[in-house]
Amino acid sequence: MSIADRNRRLHFTAKAIIIVAWVLFAASLCLPVFHHGDDFMVGVAVLILGVIGLSFGYVGWLGNVGLVVMTNQLWKQRNDWASFNGLISIILACTTFWIQKLPGNGGDWTISELGVGFYLWFSAIALISLGAIAVFAFSDQPRHRPKVD
Repeated sequence: MSIADRNRRLHFTAKAIIIVAWVLFAASLCLPVFHHGDDFMVGVAVLILGVIGLSFGYVGWLGNVGLVVMTNQLWKQRNDWASFNGLISIILACTTFWIQKLPGNGGDWTISELGVGFYLWFSAIALISLGAIAVFAFSDQPRHRPKVD
């Protein structure tokens, strides 16, 4: 198999990973993410209100930004930067596991359990991150750019 064929297959694989990751992300928007007793928050509400959480130190929402950036970089075959951003996005998304309370109008909202939407969201970020790392590891792109004099 030639190098060009191998790179074409890897790019096709990257596109497939992107599609599956975004399907998981879209499904997570419709499902419960955080449970509070019998109450819950769906993914679209968490996505919209997550920006506010940044002011309280909840940086897990930035995993969404990483998802968008990685999609762009993988699509443009910038596998080196996509894998680097993948590592950062996974670390940011993992911080969400330690959130115990969410601020609200009527006081803090204690999270009793993480819902299916949360795990789909995390799976989408993990899939595209690990996919970016795998595509970078198996690609024949140059690892270092030559210096220009």
